[in-house]
Amino acid sequence: MNEASRFFAHIGWMRTAKRGVLQLNPWLTVAGTSGEQEKWQALWNSAKGPACIIPHGDYPTEWRRAREAEKKAAESARRKEKVVTLRQRWPLRKLSA
Repeated sequence: MNEASRFFAHIGWMRTAKRGVLQLNPWLTVAGTSGEQEKWQALWNSAKGPACIIPHGDYPTEWRRAREAEKKAAESARRKEKVVTLRQRWPLRKLSA
């Protein structure tokens, strides 16, 4: 999933319905009566779709910075893990009878 897809999923405009299938939030895509809108939104909510937000102009930049900070924190935590080297086992020689 590329960065744009991750961002739109984060703000609730899109979700992955199943592998390879993306679903757009009905509040943004369904043009119809209010009853149809409510029906489609109920389906979205029952599928545990993310809450839809309307971000301010600088929100994508803030989101990128937060993601970078999370990546750096995860990388530093990974580097702090103790690495245990395993003792090398020498191949056993077969004894001749």
